[in-house]
Amino acid sequence: MKNRIRRMEEGGVALPETSVELQAGRIELRPEEVDVEKFIRAAFESHRFIAEERKISIAAHIGASVSAIQADPRRLDRVLNNLLNNALESTPPGGDVEIGAAASTGSEMKFWVRDTGVGIAPEEVRTFFEKHKQSPSGKTSKH
Repeated sequence: MKNRIRRMEEGGVALPETSVELQAGRIELRPEEVDVEKFIRAAFESHRFIAEERKISIAAHIGASVSAIQADPRRLDRVLNNLLNNALESTPPGGDVEIGAAASTGSEMKFWVRDTGVGIAPEEVRTFFEKHKQSPSGKTSKH
């Protein structure tokens, strides 16, 4: 589980407090079986109204071989909700947001949130996920 969270951070999901807590041994992960399809659909449904209000198209994509995984549902929920909130904040009316999951290699599952917001300038990507770092525009996207 620690490696999965670390890989999420390396893949662009900034969880600075989680990383520090993990390294210090102060975080308690409570893995349990998580039905990925239900989890994605619940996250989608909980953000659908906000998207409609902002005139943003929101979609959920569930890969064909998605199954249940062992994960801490509280941590997974926090990450996906943060990403969806950021995507909806940075996407203009008429834009698109997608949340999804698909089987990856072995027993791993790949999760994503994509949007058509302003994005992060290529020159900012390398330092963007440093603690307390923010894009000059104050908005980020393309998670």
